[in-house]
Amino acid sequence: ILDLSKSADMVLAEMKSKTRYNIRLAARKGVVVESEGVSALDEWYQLYRQTARRDSISIHSQEYYQRLLELVAGAQQSEPDEQAEIELLCARHEGELIAGIVVVYYREQAVYLYGAGSNYKRNLMAAYLLQWHAIERAQARGCVSYDLFGIPPSDDPDHPMHGLYRFKVGFGGAIVQRLGCWDYTRRPIRYKMLCYAESARNWYFKTFRKRR
Repeated sequence: ILDLSKSADMVLAEMKSKTRYNIRLAARKGVVVESEGVSALDEWYQLYRQTARRDSISIHSQEYYQRLLELVAGAQQSEPDEQAEIELLCARHEGELIAGIVVVYYREQAVYLYGAGSNYKRNLMAAYLLQWHAIERAQARGCVSYDLFGIPPSDDPDHPMHGLYRFKVGFGGAIVQRLGCWDYTRRPIRYKMLCYAESARNWYFKTFRKRR
């Protein structure tokens, strides 16, 4: 979680040097970041499918993400005091969409929810510039924190999501450990069956598919 109560220069200075380099590289190479919203959802979802195949992750249907954008936009219109906003930030190079992220802003907090990147032009480091633009936009909205929303538990090179760990911690901030969700068991036998099923599913999607 990044502390956005600091100046933008200080937030940038606290990032790892490689992260700062990649942000500037993307800008120099002509990557352009803009907020495009639902109008770019079709293109973004195709990138997200590429990302899912490449990284062996599970994603929802396109309708799920469209509904998410519509719900938050609708909530802002009906209850403007809640200050809920959502953006689909898109990174383009020579007009081609090469990466995009979904960021939600609520009161004084910004949260990075989903990210997608093309299999092509990955050397342009668009993902880094996207996050920096999201950080700047969050500060402009008065947010005091930016949540990169989850990393593996440690800097373990053998972890199948180690690349995600290195990417996110490169932006600085603090690693926050939370207790997570706890279950209240009403039907012990069914609960055990559910736990076995969840363990098998997690092993398949988070270990077997990523190392296959």
